Amino acid sequence: MSHLSIRHASVLIAICLAAGAFTAPSCSLPNLEKPECVQARDNVKQFYSWMIGTDPLERQAHSEIFRKFISPSFAADPGDVEIDPYTLSAVAPKTFRLGKCEVLDPDKIRLQVQLLWREEPNSRQQDVNVEAVRSDDRWLITKITK
Repeated sequence: MSHLSIRHASVLIAICLAAGAFTAPSCSLPNLEKPECVQARDNVKQFYSWMIGTDPLERQAHSEIFRKFISPSFAADPGDVEIDPYTLSAVAPKTFRLGKCEVLDPDKIRLQVQLLWREEPNSRQQDVNVEAVRSDDRWLITKITK
């Protein structure tokens, strides 16, 4: 290769790298989820992170946290003391992930929460549907169903 073609190759590589650096940020995927889902998803995620990440005695000592995420209209089944009203299970899950979200109206959404148990040798998953309503600047959980 001659000195001139090596120089041209170097310039061409520099141009390609510079072009890639400027266009890479524009290649990110846009968030296609509706704003209501984005906002509610954050509150539901915070609640389940706290729920699963703390032990039951700690949760009982901090009822103010429930008021931050749970609507006063949320009603757990008083006859079923064995089943946790937030996971609909007698056994606490190890982790969770959020699934699809549906806007029911501008101030109400339904969000799928996938609860996960990792028990040797198997793992299992149970989905619950969380309904939340907008209350001032927060989304509060009003209903949880299977």
